[in-house]
Amino acid sequence: MHRRRFVVAGAWLLAACAGGQEQGDQPPVDSMAAAMIVSTPDTAVGDPAVPTDLAPVPMTLRTGDTVATGTVRSVGAAPLTQVVLQSGAGAEIRSVAVRGELRDEIARAIGAEVRVWGPPAANQPPPPARAVEVYRYDILSVNGEIPVVGTVFRRGEQLLIGGRDTVDLVGAPEELLGRLGAKVWAVGVREGSTLRIQAYGVLREVGR
Repeated sequence: MHRRRFVVAGAWLLAACAGGQEQGDQPPVDSMAAAMIVSTPDTAVGDPAVPTDLAPVPMTLRTGDTVATGTVRSVGAAPLTQVVLQSGAGAEIRSVAVRGELRDEIARAIGAEVRVWGPPAANQPPPPARAVEVYRYDILSVNGEIPVVGTVFRRGEQLLIGGRDTVDLVGAPEELLGRLGAKVWAVGVREGSTLRIQAYGVLREVGR
């Protein structure tokens, strides 16, 4: 994951997050059997580069979708490296591969606990045999902390992140000023609509 704690070792995030339950190939998905899930996922295919309407919108669960939850890992050797969600422990570890347009963003969240939405698909070798063509995802936690996820933008002199929530950033590093329009996650001390940022990672660079 592209990340900073202003000077942060990568091992900070590689600490395993508590894995959620991974779904099978067939719907209904997860514990959410309703046809409509009222939530605002962190990102979806076609998200604008700069926030325009930050109001929550209902998410319609498509027929046949799978929802999978787990810790993001990169497995295998190049050129066959795969991004997967892992859940369980020891001999009970289960994995599902991540595919689709949002794969590269999710790949930047190594070590985070993530939930994905998308149709199930057979995966090409090497294992795992199952995959999800992801069109939406939520970052549930980063090293046990709930992150703010969204697009970096400015309002006057104030730097903000806009997405599911819009928060003012306090103590943001100078390098974030050069990333206006980038999609990031950030954690820190939250006080209302203000986040005293302690760490962040870039999910999508400006212009991508």
